Amino acid sequence: MSQFEKLVKKLLRKPQMTFEELERIVLSKEVGFKLLRIRGSHHIYRKGVRTIILTKHSGNVDGAYIQNVIDLLEDMGLIK
Repeated sequence: MSQFEKLVKKLLRKPQMTFEELERIVLSKEVGFKLLRIRGSHHIYRKGVRTIILTKHSGNVDGAYIQNVIDLLEDMGLIK
C-alpha cells in the first residue's frame, strides 16, 4: 500500500488530520495539484481550473477543509 493510499484511508477513517498530511494528499502525483501561492495561513493549490485552499495552523485542520479534500477526491474518481 502506497503512502498516498494510507493517507486517503486515514482521511476517510478519522476526521482529524494535520495540514502536512492533507498537503501530501493534494500535492501527490495521483492528485497532481501545485502550490499556487501562500497568503498568510492560506495555501492555495491549483490544477487546471480547479482550486483548493488549505489553512495552516497548529494542530488539526478544520473539518470543512477536510471535507473539501474528500469531495475533490470523489470528483476526480480517486475514492468512492
